Amino acid sequence: WFIKPKNDTLDDLLLRMKDAASSLLVNVQHDFQSHIEENSRRITIDFKRNFFLAFKEILTNIVKHASASKVQIQVQQSDGILETVISDNGRGFDSSLEGTVQRGNGIGSLRNRADNISGVCVITSQPGRGTTVKFSGKL
Repeated sequence: WFIKPKNDTLDDLLLRMKDAASSLLVNVQHDFQSHIEENSRRITIDFKRNFFLAFKEILTNIVKHASASKVQIQVQQSDGILETVISDNGRGFDSSLEGTVQRGNGIGSLRNRADNISGVCVITSQPGRGTTVKFSGKL
């Protein structure tokens, strides 16, 4: 899927993201909303790979660590930027300690993927109040 040129459209990326959400969040109530007008827009393999793998990592982290019962996924495009905002109602964490206690590579990997596509990754979380991840990249 990553290397087939016929799959290099925004529409195909969105379909793959919806499928991933359905299979990863099988036991979690979730809602996937996309507000994209130009779905047939061509995207690069590098963009597709970084955006999709970041999306998948965010969902995997929710399943592994959040103990969430609800996940809200929004995808929007504006001014050549594709952004996904993923919020859960899980256990959350103290994001002020993010740099001091890092057990895995997840957050660093997400930020590297955002850098690779001229985007940003912003994580907002509080213990007991869930987590929101905003991930974007330049199309």
